[in-house]
Amino acid sequence: MGGRHFTVPCTISYNGFGIDLHALANTRANGFAFINTACAINTAKFLNIKATQLEEPIAVKGFDGKRGHAATHILTLHLSVDGRRLTDIPFLILDLGNHDLILGLKWMDYFNVWLDPRNKAFVWPDDESRLSPPSFQREIRTQRQTIAPKVVNLVHQQDAEARDQALQLEDARRSGGVQIKLLTRQDRDPQVTQPAMFPLPSGEDLDLQDALPQAELQAIVVPDNCSYQDQYADASQGTTAPIATPPNGENLDPSTRRAWMPKDITRHTERIDLQDSL
Repeated sequence: MGGRHFTVPCTISYNGFGIDLHALANTRANGFAFINTACAINTAKFLNIKATQLEEPIAVKGFDGKRGHAATHILTLHLSVDGRRLTDIPFLILDLGNHDLILGLKWMDYFNVWLDPRNKAFVWPDDESRLSPPSFQREIRTQRQTIAPKVVNLVHQQDAEARDQALQLEDARRSGGVQIKLLTRQDRDPQVTQPAMFPLPSGEDLDLQDALPQAELQAIVVPDNCSYQDQYADASQGTTAPIATPPNGENLDPSTRRAWMPKDITRHTERIDLQDSL
């Protein structure tokens, strides 16, 4: 008792796409062709087709004689089996349990197909007038398992949702949330409106005298809109400009300072020439 079922590999196709699966040859199925409900749903989505509703429901009985749900829809597909192509086969949508397709007794009678149980194969008639001519159109085919819905791992899904929430919080913080505060000179001297060039983190009470060198402090407190002379004004004049000492005592006023002259580099060139001539 028991053993393997009489299943044959086949392909159902439509619109240039095909699905490879197995069909059960069942002589006790008093019908034409059947497709499982779950397989029909996945196939319709993949092949981009719709099921056709029957004018009247068909009552169905199981192998044990119990009544099942009535069949109300069919799915029209092309069937390729044993290198033969059968077009526009109406598959009745039913709950078939462990099988995706069932080829019933009426299908075997219509195409005059015999069964070879030992070799698990079909015996086709010599007269193949009811078969469709071979198609030379190339189809994109896939396996039945690839169109089945994937099982979602709850642990991985929770991790993905936590990541999305973290990204949303980060976007909200950047757009309208916490902003980085700039430590300005105005915080210490209200008369100076020039902001600091170096942004410092908020919440940290840092002293510019300790955090930055003296040369960088001079660059920070010098406004952009003052002249050379104002930049190096004496503190006794009461100006609001920052105080700094001109480098090398030079006058940087454009109206009075001397023109720039290149330095004498003769001795350097002579030394280079002397080294080259050695």
